[in-house]
Amino acid sequence: MGIHKVFNVTESKNFEFRMEGFNIWNHPQPTASFNNANWFYNTAAGAQITTARDQRQIQFALRFTF
Repeated sequence: MGIHKVFNVTESKNFEFRMEGFNIWNHPQPTASFNNANWFYNTAAGAQITTARDQRQIQFALRFTF
C-alpha cells in the first residue's frame, strides 16, 4: 500500500513525497514450508506452524524532478 503527494516548485520542477507500507495492518501471517516433502510426515513437531512472514515495514522516498 502506498501514497504519494506532488509539490510543485515551478512549472517544470517538483518534489514528490512517497510513503509505502508492507503488511501495513500487521496481521499475523503464518507460513508453512510446503516445498519440503516431509512436511506432512513430521510428527515430532506436531504439524505446528513455526514461521511467520515479516513484520510491518514502512519506507519513505523524496524525489526531485526537473
